[in-house]
Amino acid sequence: MPQTGDLGNQRLMNRNVTIAGRRTCVRLEPMIWDTLRAIADRDNLSLAELCSRIDQWLPASRRSSFSSAIRLYILNDALGAERRRAAW
Repeated sequence: MPQTGDLGNQRLMNRNVTIAGRRTCVRLEPMIWDTLRAIADRDNLSLAELCSRIDQWLPASRRSSFSSAIRLYILNDALGAERRRAAW
């Protein structure tokens, strides 16, 4: 996972991503983008593939925005990793 770095410089960054074949703009903090890319790399996925996975994991009918779905996915991933470490 990326380091927390300078938390004071977390202006939202726009990026275009493709979700299920549709291009859309997503605004996230740099640390969230870095973490999302780290998860994609770890799972051998492109960013578009991971975004499509997140879209299926938390459908639009159950979320306020795709940005919030990404944040929740990252949190869920981190909590899962923590639970796996605790089980050792």
